[in-house]
Amino acid sequence: MSRVISFCNQKGGVGKTTSCANLGLCLSKKGYKVLCIDFDPQANLTNCLTTEEMIELDKNNHFNTILDLFFTDKPFSKVVIHSKENLDLLPASLALSKFNAFVKDSADDRFKLRSLIKTAKLREKYDYILVDSCPTIDTLVFNVLFASDEIIIPVKISEFSYQGMLSFVSTINAVNNTGITDLTIKGFLINQYEPRRTLDKELEEKINEVAKEAEVPVFKTKIRNLAEIERFNISLSDVNEDFKKFTEEFLSL
Repeated sequence: MSRVISFCNQKGGVGKTTSCANLGLCLSKKGYKVLCIDFDPQANLTNCLTTEEMIELDKNNHFNTILDLFFTDKPFSKVVIHSKENLDLLPASLALSKFNAFVKDSADDRFKLRSLIKTAKLREKYDYILVDSCPTIDTLVFNVLFASDEIIIPVKISEFSYQGMLSFVSTINAVNNTGITDLTIKGFLINQYEPRRTLDKELEEKINEVAKEAEVPVFKTKIRNLAEIERFNISLSDVNEDFKKFTEEFLSL
């Protein structure tokens, strides 16, 4: 039986998509069958894991997305995209932003993703299901939380990175208190880190303090800052190596 692991944070630009995509790629290269689900209307994960050749456009220049699985009779096989060996994707588009308009915000509307995973028997088809969530607290995010087994919270190294960490942990605790699910927070994943910068070390200490207060672990692996590649002479292979180390740490837990 597979695990559903979601990358969530109510703040944007913290590395959710990058972390989700790279963990999926690393796991697939190890031979695990992985499904990545793009549950963000920005569709950045879809852009990361697809090429133009992979997407079949209809006569209206539209392509099938996860939204079709909720509100049309299209089957999973007509929506899933085979991105790479052992790695599939349920794509999203800006149309996913209409999700909240289509639903009535009833309790049942928060379980559509959970129901999809069950009815399409996705746990039987994949070893890992990874979900990229949007940076909000709305029905979309609650769908992700109620569908997940585990949550990874990417945190950006910045002066405002730890703001909202505790409140999001409180949101997860509130979901657990419903008795419907039992989410485990696997940990905070520090992104965009440069150890040679004094401020980054200070902010890391602050994040560790907040994590301790929230009783949430922090992954030992830190992902270096892609934006600082030239300035600090970091190679792309170094960053890729970070994600390989993170994958090994993830598998060991």
